[in-house]
Amino acid sequence: MGDYQVKGSTVQSKFDYVEANFGERAKERMIETFNKKYPDSLFPILNNLWYAFELYVETLEYIADVHYDGEMSKLEAVGASSAKAALSTIYRSFMHSQDYLRFLKRISQLHHMFYNKGKMEIKIHDNKHGCEIIHTEKPRFAEPDLYVASGFYQETARLHKLLNVQCQYRLISEGVAFTLTWD
Repeated sequence: MGDYQVKGSTVQSKFDYVEANFGERAKERMIETFNKKYPDSLFPILNNLWYAFELYVETLEYIADVHYDGEMSKLEAVGASSAKAALSTIYRSFMHSQDYLRFLKRISQLHHMFYNKGKMEIKIHDNKHGCEIIHTEKPRFAEPDLYVASGFYQETARLHKLLNVQCQYRLISEGVAFTLTWD
């Protein structure tokens, strides 16, 4: 299913997000929609398999269109939910301390557990109240995924008890840079 891929757990978590936030019937409608487009080939989504990045983007676009009136920026809530879920369960070892700068140094390992391509570099600001998270070497960037990532990064900072967390992304010549700040 495509060269650029995401882990099945990443796709499945978006269906679970719809159920948790909009109800079981909303998830059923989402499954019905995707079953029509991918009959006999998508479900069940297996957490340990890799799925096309395009399918992942389609799930995010569906959530934005159906539940957020097309406002992609509201997908930050999906990213925040993903951070809470991932870092309180299977990936909780990444939260072994409250030292956020230490966490950031390991975040590229976490990235490779969800995406099969791309590099990530973290540049901590001199004042230690922010950083640049730079993604490169991905074959494609998609607006819905960038908002989810922004929400994910913001929530990881909040889970580390940081305040006034903000994140903005911008496209750069080699990829995308997220500017994450906190107090």
